Amino acid sequence: MRQESFFDNYLEFTSLFIFFSVVTQSNLDSWRHTTPFSILRAATALTATCFSLHFVFNVEQQFLFSLYSVSLVTMLISRIVRKLIFENTNNHNFQRTLIVGSDKKAVSLANHVNKETHNIVGFVDDFDVNLVKGKFKVLGKIENLKEVIQEFKIKEVIIIDCNYFNKSKLIKDVCNELSVTISEANLFSGQNFKINKLELNSLLGREPKEVDLSELAVSIGSAKVCVTGAGGSIGSELVRQLTLMQPEEIVLIENCEYNLFKITNEVKALNLENTKIIPRMIDITNMEALRSCFQASCPDYIFHAAAYKHVALVESNPKEAIVNNVLGTKNLLDLSKEFPIKSFILISTDKAVNPTSVMGATKRLCEILLACYAKESSCEYRAVRFGNVLGSSGSLIPIVMDQILNNEKVTITDIRMKRYFMTIPEAVGLVLNSLTVSENASLCVLKMGEPIRIIDIVERLAKTMGKTLDSLNIVFTGMKKGEKLFEELYLTGEEHQTSHDDIVTLPNCDCGSNVDDEISRKMLMKRINEIILAAIENDPNCILEMSQLINETNNTINNKSGFIVQLGEAG
Repeated sequence: MRQESFFDNYLEFTSLFIFFSVVTQSNLDSWRHTTPFSILRAATALTATCFSLHFVFNVEQQFLFSLYSVSLVTMLISRIVRKLIFENTNNHNFQRTLIVGSDKKAVSLANHVNKETHNIVGFVDDFDVNLVKGKFKVLGKIENLKEVIQEFKIKEVIIIDCNYFNKSKLIKDVCNELSVTISEANLFSGQNFKINKLELNSLLGREPKEVDLSELAVSIGSAKVCVTGAGGSIGSELVRQLTLMQPEEIVLIENCEYNLFKITNEVKALNLENTKIIPRMIDITNMEALRSCFQASCPDYIFHAAAYKHVALVESNPKEAIVNNVLGTKNLLDLSKEFPIKSFILISTDKAVNPTSVMGATKRLCEILLACYAKESSCEYRAVRFGNVLGSSGSLIPIVMDQILNNEKVTITDIRMKRYFMTIPEAVGLVLNSLTVSENASLCVLKMGEPIRIIDIVERLAKTMGKTLDSLNIVFTGMKKGEKLFEELYLTGEEHQTSHDDIVTLPNCDCGSNVDDEISRKMLMKRINEIILAAIENDPNCILEMSQLINETNNTINNKSGFIVQLGEAG
């Protein structure tokens, strides 16, 4: 009777179950990834099917109850058995893998790749040892990496988003000693995690520079620090490294709500009881907001990373860049005199040397301002000059990587173009080391070796992604406004070797004798104020005035190139 009833309603049952599976989206669930939610969706589809059979087709309740029970148990058993068989089979095929870090990104990566491409064993991290994150345990500290690898028979170590590349030498040495593969995980364009066998030194063409921050950690550990641009590529890495030193307070200044939210949550997740995290959504051109922030919590150290930095965008919006970069820096410098701040560190760029771009020119004005304030305040001032930072937001590597991944045209300005390159950890290490290896008014530069052709970087990047240069659709676009074929690191040629083999300093922020006497300093600051005011008033002459000021200061320096700054031209 029941069998006959079932076969009589077979088509109705099948059609209804397919319909409700689509409605509940249980048809999209992977049997290999059975979860409580996928089981609930399947049960909902089955329940709706049985109710419809009863009320629409008058099928007996007793039979439907039996059908429902048998079908549900069959679905559960088949899914669970399929999942167990798949996992047990592939456990032996995938490499036993350890992830460095245990934050949300690490847990998300572990869940995504486990049993798909890797057999995730657990995490190593300097925090939360022995805690379980998701399905996986923090097996030990990074310093105990060797013991963890040996104990758990690890074959691959994955590092997340360069967060731990400050310990890359330790990780690399241990993995090389034990013949363990090192990988880096990145999240491209909001898509799924992709694992890349990407050694940064293969792109640099040299070994990354290692820095020792132990001496600085003692000073920072009892201090209050402030990072502007805290949500940017450099600012966020500064925040991570400073937070690990456990300062008393760390003030995060950022005008982008999402970036501030992201870095705040990341460092708060570390649960450092002795460090107070203070996120402040402030535009650095707003002097009163900055003053109010410092009145509430006056920092001992200011790390000034906030700036408009993208050359092409700044060329299109020069007056906005002058206001943000120059006025914003001047506001912070004024507050460094008004409040008892110990040290101010400005992040600059090699584009400030003989600039042809508005961005580079604004950073050169910031260097000049810093040199002037260093002569007139008890606060100590330092600047650092970066080369191109590999992997920073909007920089060459992520742009070209996206173009390659999406099979788009790879755009390169000029086959002859060369740049100095450094990694994010190198950049942050230079900033932090500047406090211990340089004197007041010094400008620090990292020895980055010889400049590298952009085309060579693209070729190395393509190789890490399993492609060749010939396989790419490369388009040479020609130089845009503000671009140069090459960058320089110094103006004065007065570089001095520091106690760190890879860092040199230049006195007076590479401004020569321009800031030695009070009259010259007052004249420089007066003219910079006029440039800022002209930009605020939307006066196009502010660009010309900026060019003239930089050329005049360069003329008093031993400028071996004899370069004449002409903003707005490709040079």
